[in-house]
Amino acid sequence: NVHGEVIGIATMIESPIRGSVGIGFAVPSNTARRVVPQLEAGARLEPAWLGISGTTVDQTIASEQGLPVDHGVLVVSVVLGSPADRAGLRGGTRSDNSAVPRGGDVIVAVDGTPIATMEQLIEEISRRSPGDTVRLTVVRDGHEQEVTVTLGSWPREMR
Repeated sequence: NVHGEVIGIATMIESPIRGSVGIGFAVPSNTARRVVPQLEAGARLEPAWLGISGTTVDQTIASEQGLPVDHGVLVVSVVLGSPADRAGLRGGTRSDNSAVPRGGDVIVAVDGTPIATMEQLIEEISRRSPGDTVRLTVVRDGHEQEVTVTLGSWPREMR
């Protein structure tokens, strides 16, 4: 950044011409700081998997769908057989030319930590390991409730 602090570690680049142009990918420095000591100790790290696709709830989505919250992650779909599916999380359904499916759960907290964006949800799940249990606070049909999910490992075909 402008202060000379490391904010990420470049890991690869997708380049159409086999050069240093294109889209770069990096590991955030906070993630690296957390996992490097584990890797140095010989750990084999496996990312935790929830098994949803989602989108950040903003004012527009909240208004269009009549949601009682204007933040969180709207569950767009749930992968069949995933930890989210086994826990009973609900995805939305597409109707009436809507760009965003309607009726899905809205995740607003993980273990009591408020979630406002998809990026925050990803960060919270990435701090966990397969087999960990998390308590999701979701808004479903206008009411807040708790859903307990035991996280899994990413399926090989999805990595």
